[in-house]
Amino acid sequence: RAWFSTKLDASFRDEADGSGGVVTPIKSFLHAVFWLLLFMCFGKKLEDDVVLKIETVLHDLTLRYPLSNLLSIFPRITKILFPRPCGELLELRRRREEVILRLIRDCRAAGRKPTISSIDSLLSLELPDGRKLEDKEILVLCAEFLNGGNATTSTTPQWVMANLVKNPGIQAKLHEEVSSVVGERAEVNEDDLTWMPYLKAVAMETLRRHPPSHLMLNHTAMDEDETLGGHAIPVKALINFMAREMGLEEKVWKEPLEFRPE
Repeated sequence: RAWFSTKLDASFRDEADGSGGVVTPIKSFLHAVFWLLLFMCFGKKLEDDVVLKIETVLHDLTLRYPLSNLLSIFPRITKILFPRPCGELLELRRRREEVILRLIRDCRAAGRKPTISSIDSLLSLELPDGRKLEDKEILVLCAEFLNGGNATTSTTPQWVMANLVKNPGIQAKLHEEVSSVVGERAEVNEDDLTWMPYLKAVAMETLRRHPPSHLMLNHTAMDEDETLGGHAIPVKALINFMAREMGLEEKVWKEPLEFRPE
């Protein structure tokens, strides 16, 4: 947490120095969260140039996601109709493999202990057929981890800051709570959080009002038909939970569009 906070603070200060004190936090949050996800994935702090390479190539691949789907379904036709974009996409995939596969092979060669990071779990995983995951399979899973976590995770602190700026009374109350617990210390540690219920309320209200995704992951009844809230759930049926609509349900929340941590 301290390392992440230091990276984020340095990013804010660099931007402020170059823009007359004005900071737009979106890029700083995205970059800092990506640093954190890389650390969680590979279990080590990477050099700035390596982080930038991975961040850039994954971002560029995300922008070409529709073309990637089309190429997977109709490879020959897509290459004929869109030769140049397909060439750029394949080059991006090659660059992704080059930088991420090197990290995977370094971790494999190091013989790291399981559970330290996501990559250690993947390297030690044994599939039902008795084989281990190949490097390219691990690459895809690592890319999914990094892509899936970055935008969603960085969205929440952006909305927290936006609502604190919009509601100075809430900001003052939160600052008072944090200051009363932390005192003169610059960092908040894990034990401090127990004594900060209003901080948790601000975070939870942010997730209610601005969920990172409108839909949660699909759920299903695996073994037999189920009943939930009077609704019949057939076995194997895919169920979606509408997170945003649930958070704005007027039968549950009075004035649901208002930001009220209390």
